[in-house]
Amino acid sequence: MSQEAKISSIATLKHLRACLTRFSETAAGALDETASDIQRTVHWLRESQYGYWKNQAQKRQEQFAQAKIALMRKEIFDRQIAGNPSSCVDERKALKRAERRLCEAQHKLRQVKVWVRQIEREMSDYKGAVQGLVNDVEVRIPNARARLDRMIDSLEAYVALAPPEAPITAEEAAAFEDVQREPVTGEPVRSLLERVEALRRTVPSAQVRQDTPPESEPPGWIARVACSDSLRDAVREIPAEKSAPEPTDKLVLARVEDSPDVVYLQRTAAADGDSGWYVGAGADADAEGYVAIRIDDLVRVCPSAADVLDLPEGYAVLICGREGREIILGPDNQALWDSLKSGPPTVDE
Repeated sequence: MSQEAKISSIATLKHLRACLTRFSETAAGALDETASDIQRTVHWLRESQYGYWKNQAQKRQEQFAQAKIALMRKEIFDRQIAGNPSSCVDERKALKRAERRLCEAQHKLRQVKVWVRQIEREMSDYKGAVQGLVNDVEVRIPNARARLDRMIDSLEAYVALAPPEAPITAEEAAAFEDVQREPVTGEPVRSLLERVEALRRTVPSAQVRQDTPPESEPPGWIARVACSDSLRDAVREIPAEKSAPEPTDKLVLARVEDSPDVVYLQRTAAADGDSGWYVGAGADADAEGYVAIRIDDLVRVCPSAADVLDLPEGYAVLICGREGREIILGPDNQALWDSLKSGPPTVDE
């Protein structure tokens, strides 16, 4: 068996760990809530309802006996005084009412006993059905997260190892100095600006955003987008006033079939209930219209994007998967941070 592994992104492992954590927390919360509901129902049946109707049955049995005695006394009294039996209408009505109430209490008590046995059987079946999920939440997922932690730590330690420095010739040093002295309007910069300007033209208009209703499930490709820790740290350090969208705000995405190599995020001015964020794809992906989701639905499948969404209006982020490059752009297309430069975010005075 091969001992080698091809790892293309440590961020993907971190995203997987975050997904496992979120699933474990959600599943554990659902299990706890269900267990609490079952215990409340069992307690309500066993203690509240059973005790209440048992007490009512005893009390109404006494009332029925008293009504029967009252009828007998009335009949004896009328026979002795009047010399003939009386109809005893009121006493007979009271006896029938007491009998009905006694039958009701006895019926309710029997039903409570039936439901107690039924819920005990259902509770036993439920515990057997969720035992596998309980084992996953309590044992397997924590073990998997611990293993991912060890893998991530090992890979980051490996990446942090500096390569041995090779001697630089005088010709190479001179060439490097020439490159450093190239003006900022060089071809690489022009190519980047042209790419960003083309992507900005794909941002839907306000009317299109308004006409695109939110859907319940995000498109599959967005779950495979990962924002690196370096990008999220750079967003936090951007010297601009952050504006986090509301979890229920709308976010518009390009409708594409496959995972795009280039992902473009831009925030524009928007109406109430709309975050203004658009997530598009580069020219390598064929977009077929737009789809809208809520912010919390995006964060649910792509948690690494949460910090990026705090950027204010006019800012944009470019993620180039094949190049392994991430860029934060200001409203004027100025590159405020570039992962290839690995420097802190800056803004020209």
